[in-house]
Amino acid sequence: MKKTKNKLITIVVLGIVVASLLVGGTGVASFRAVMNEHNHEILLHLCKENKESMNNRLRSIETQVNTLEDYYLDHLPSPEALSDESFVNSYTQETGEIGYSLIRNNKSVAAVYLRFNAELAGTKAGFFISRTAKSSEPEYLETTDLYKYGREDTDAAGWYYIPKDKGEPVWIGPYHNPNNGIFMISYVRPMYKDGTFVGVVGMDIDYRIISREIDEIKVYDTGYAVVLDNEGELSYAGDHSPLIPKALSTAITEDDEEYVFSSYTRKQLMYITVSSRLYNGDYLVLLAPESEIYSARNKLVFTIILIAVAVSSLIILILTGMVNRILSASHIDNLTDAMNRNAYLERVYSLEDSIHSGKKVSYAVVIFDINSLKAVNDTIGHAAGDKMIRNSYDVIKKHFPSDNVYRTGGDEFVVLIEKKTCEIAVKIAEEFRNAMAERGREICTMPDEPAISCGYAVYDPTVDASYEDTFNRADESMYDDKQAFYSSNPQMKRRI
Repeated sequence: MKKTKNKLITIVVLGIVVASLLVGGTGVASFRAVMNEHNHEILLHLCKENKESMNNRLRSIETQVNTLEDYYLDHLPSPEALSDESFVNSYTQETGEIGYSLIRNNKSVAAVYLRFNAELAGTKAGFFISRTAKSSEPEYLETTDLYKYGREDTDAAGWYYIPKDKGEPVWIGPYHNPNNGIFMISYVRPMYKDGTFVGVVGMDIDYRIISREIDEIKVYDTGYAVVLDNEGELSYAGDHSPLIPKALSTAITEDDEEYVFSSYTRKQLMYITVSSRLYNGDYLVLLAPESEIYSARNKLVFTIILIAVAVSSLIILILTGMVNRILSASHIDNLTDAMNRNAYLERVYSLEDSIHSGKKVSYAVVIFDINSLKAVNDTIGHAAGDKMIRNSYDVIKKHFPSDNVYRTGGDEFVVLIEKKTCEIAVKIAEEFRNAMAERGREICTMPDEPAISCGYAVYDPTVDASYEDTFNRADESMYDDKQAFYSSNPQMKRRI
């Protein structure tokens, strides 16, 4: 009996070993065949992740400048008012206070400025609030006398002449600004009142912040990231000297694909690159030696062999992977890909802990509710209702960062913005309300162009004892907006 048992155990063990070798051998052969594509996926994911991070910063600057422009134009009665020196002085003081508050609360902003049309208000009218190369605290600096510089002097006055001449918002740089001694990039919008050019409003980003972000990108062991300008010239490479061939930079800038894979050889080493255009027109390029890429492949092949032999390790790895996938899926809404209620509650519990522990907390709550969703479900069908929910999420995430948007119910979304950007969130929420009010008057097909009610509240420790108090105030604000929507659109009557 014992011998039979041993034989059976031996047969089982041998069977497992043979099966593992067969599966492992087949896996290794298949893996080698697809590894090149897999390595491209690794580089592509890394490029996407870092591109999105950099673009979020750039989009944030654009949003803030757009908000400033709207405010400034709303408070400018007419182009002719800029000929009144007393008005210009008071207007400059008022708008400057807003600009100062914004730059003081955003460390990535090097400068904010409003300059009037020199032909209407004089060559130095406006304000220039900036940090300097020597100080991190913003201060009012002397404005540039535009008549001292021509259009060709882009470092000193390009921020004024380029958007003025193009008649559209532009990203400029990187360049060294002699006015504050900072190497920077700029986003500037020309302002028009009643069809007349009245000035420019813009923000500068200290390029040191962007360069640190680029330096932190790690590609395999010795790979790194660089930036090309919109003409393919090397704009930033940190401590590296890649000497990217002209043919490669031309291929990158002229290819219409969102992500471009290329290769080049330097000092008998082949480099694989993946690149993509950033929001400001520059190109993020990731480079890695081909030898390192294949080195990673060999390590993975060795890992596959070990996994095939060590069945127990394989089981542990599979279970670990399953747990990670389950945990990840438990925080994502299946319908919209927004963060779900589980993720929302975790965020709320974290805020509550901070409030109750006496920490200084700053946050804004924005609540969204889709109008007429029930009517869509009842009359067109739930498929149309699901489409309406997905479209609503797409509309919301165009205004707010997607990692702050939560779907907490069937037709309800919540945005949580913390720290210094919560005041900006309020301005964006107001813009969102206005856009929805306009959409309500022009609405055609509800599932494709949903009308969404919006309410918001900023945490006030003198009023709110808990997160729930802030949420309730935001909910009341949203309900008021919903009532206003139906009052302005009586034809809707809570149906399509």
